[in-house]
Amino acid sequence: MIPPKIKTDKDAKYAGAYVKEPKPGRYDWVVNFDLNSLYPHLIMQYNISPETLREARHSSTSVERILNKEVEIDGEYAVCANGAQYRKDVQGFLPLMMQKMYDSRVIFKKRMIDAKKKYEKAPSPDLVKEIARCNNIQMAKKISLNSAYGAIGNEHFRYYRLANAEAITLSGQVSIRWSENKMNAYLNKLLSTEKVDYVIASDTDSIYLNLGPLVTKFFSNKSDDKVRIVEILDKICKDKLEPFIDASYQELATYVAAYDQKMIMKRENIADRGIWTAKKRYILNVWDSEGVRYKEHKMKIMGLETARSSTPQYFRDKLYAAFKIIIGKTNDELINFVNAVREETKERPYEEIAFPRGVNNLEKYKHRTDIYSKGTPIHVRGALLYNDFIRKNKLQHKYQMIQEGEKIKFIYLKTPNPLHENCVSFFSTIPPEMNLDKYVDYQLQFEKSFLEPLKNVLQCVGWQHEKKVTLGSFFE
Repeated sequence: MIPPKIKTDKDAKYAGAYVKEPKPGRYDWVVNFDLNSLYPHLIMQYNISPETLREARHSSTSVERILNKEVEIDGEYAVCANGAQYRKDVQGFLPLMMQKMYDSRVIFKKRMIDAKKKYEKAPSPDLVKEIARCNNIQMAKKISLNSAYGAIGNEHFRYYRLANAEAITLSGQVSIRWSENKMNAYLNKLLSTEKVDYVIASDTDSIYLNLGPLVTKFFSNKSDDKVRIVEILDKICKDKLEPFIDASYQELATYVAAYDQKMIMKRENIADRGIWTAKKRYILNVWDSEGVRYKEHKMKIMGLETARSSTPQYFRDKLYAAFKIIIGKTNDELINFVNAVREETKERPYEEIAFPRGVNNLEKYKHRTDIYSKGTPIHVRGALLYNDFIRKNKLQHKYQMIQEGEKIKFIYLKTPNPLHENCVSFFSTIPPEMNLDKYVDYQLQFEKSFLEPLKNVLQCVGWQHEKKVTLGSFFE
């Protein structure tokens, strides 16, 4: 596919990116591999630069045809998946710049990882500062590197060429799908299986492998010794999988006549358990991250409510605790925890369990005769109701009106109540004049903020959030 015209960094980030839809469920022994700074390295690999781009495109290229090695490439020019061709007799200014910036970033990332390893052995405040310092520097350099692609895909950039932006995204698709195909073939051969998909998910620059079958087949006698299995998987990744991936990417670079082989894929996390609910939504129970071996395993959570600022902090903490139970304990322990959170929620201050939001489009949803229009988002509706109450009761001198773009909270209310609505928004507290404190719907707040997100995960692992009453249990 050809991405739509790219106008902003946000559009550029997702145009043409490949994301594999995972099968929801729980997986034992997950290892993921990441491509280092994918887009900058694609620029280097194919020598993508305004002055190296040929006007004529290769007539028969596509992502699928390159993956199937159906394209005839004579080797004179580097060929990208969108057909863009690049000179190889001279290095472009953009690849050269990317190389210098990347080399600088590598220095500080290595220092950060070394400091993390030292910290796991002997924690100290100085190491915490060093980790933060190096991380900040390497992240700043990472953002600068990635901004090059955003600039290339911005029509207001001096060196804007849509062909270059397309070349990067579509060649990125080729790179990640190439490794996915090669790893599946490798693991099927190793485990004597046919057409089994061992790649749980892939996302732009990373793949997540299900190595549970490998551990079961070769290390079943060590199944209870997780520390030992982590050591073995680490060695397998270093000695077998990473060299195989390197050779596979060299094969790709040779085939497309690349300027240089720059696809560098390294192992990132080793987790004894992973749970996927959808694409970009998962939990990993990590024992080793980029060679940093943890004394106590740590959870990596992506895309779920624990990482969302729109979830109240109280419930984010409770969800994190619930996920820890799902990862390492039993369904009965989780059910007890859910019941405890339900009861504890009723005792919390309403400000603590209210939803944080930013409010926009107040004028758009404001109704001329009624307070709000049909289809108004609930937090905006709550803000309009709040403003209407303050105005009607002439309390502007005492309370600030909610303005466009402000940060507020909203909460569900039981009905009937003095406001005659099922929600209200506010700043830090609800004005006492509204007389709504005793109408806060704690049960609905619990269900919306905690139980519903939890159910999405439980459905994937086949657990329940409450004990089911059966005929057998009736006689127990």
